[in-house]
Amino acid sequence: MKTYRWTCNACEAGNDSNTTKCKLCGCPANASGEEIEQRINPKGKAKKEEHARYIKSLYSISVGFPMATGFCLIKGGVESFAILLFASVILAVTSFEVIKHLWTNIWARKTLGIFFGLNLILFLIRLAFIDNGSDAVYWMVLLMLITSAFQYFYFFRSERGEDLFNEYFESKYK
Repeated sequence: MKTYRWTCNACEAGNDSNTTKCKLCGCPANASGEEIEQRINPKGKAKKEEHARYIKSLYSISVGFPMATGFCLIKGGVESFAILLFASVILAVTSFEVIKHLWTNIWARKTLGIFFGLNLILFLIRLAFIDNGSDAVYWMVLLMLITSAFQYFYFFRSERGEDLFNEYFESKYK
């Protein structure tokens, strides 16, 4: 307990020395930086969580899904297609808003289509033509990682990517 008048770090209100919580906003006197940030900007945490979900959705759409599709095309089998169908439904349900937003933007649609196709082709080449014990497996994995890194920088760090990203969050958090 503080033995002096103190100022709340969240709302900057003055408080008596015998109080442990701010009289104005209820923030504890010994609040952590995260608690103070949550009180100052309550939507901030939700926005960070949404940002992480947005990136995971895009990764699943552009990298994970082509690999699963390629596996089903090469290996076949009812089980593989059932898993792909199940994963497609889960992806569509959990990422519906992101997918809907991306579909309305021609640049995003084309970019994701190109990277989807490139990842699918690389994965199909790996499965169909490269033996598991070959050194070429490591080179193919390296090429796929470089492609993923290029995709990340092109899609998220380019001016168009940032505009698309900001547009999504502005519509989400008006």
